[in-house]
Amino acid sequence: MTVRSAFDILVRQQLSAVTFVHDYLQLQFNPTPRLNLYTPGTVYGRDAKATQGEPLFAHLVVRQIGHLVQSVWYRESDALELMFPKEYIVSISLNPDAYSGPEAVEMSRDDDCHLRSAAPMLRVRRVSINSSDACFTLKRCP
Repeated sequence: MTVRSAFDILVRQQLSAVTFVHDYLQLQFNPTPRLNLYTPGTVYGRDAKATQGEPLFAHLVVRQIGHLVQSVWYRESDALELMFPKEYIVSISLNPDAYSGPEAVEMSRDDDCHLRSAAPMLRVRRVSINSSDACFTLKRCP
């Protein structure tokens, strides 16, 4: 399983909740998984753009509740992007300079299986591998 294919499980998943935690954003899908986003995000739409911390950001993210993820784009050391209907894109920075801790993204299911984008479903770590500043290791989930 590659990092890209691990994120493919989000395609056709309905965003059911958005939680703004002190220092990260959580996206809950129905059915699971849950996606914790630890690096800054940006929402792009046809008529608006907002970065995490700006007042419009929360409004644009919450407007995606109830919608299905149409596609997922993953670009190592750049961004993880979730495309929603009406050309709305939630983009999470995977630039190692944007990390505030060891992970950028953590995806988990209710059965405690994680991927940590850098593993219980996907975690991104600032560990050098293949001459990259960010490495993704996957733990296979049963």
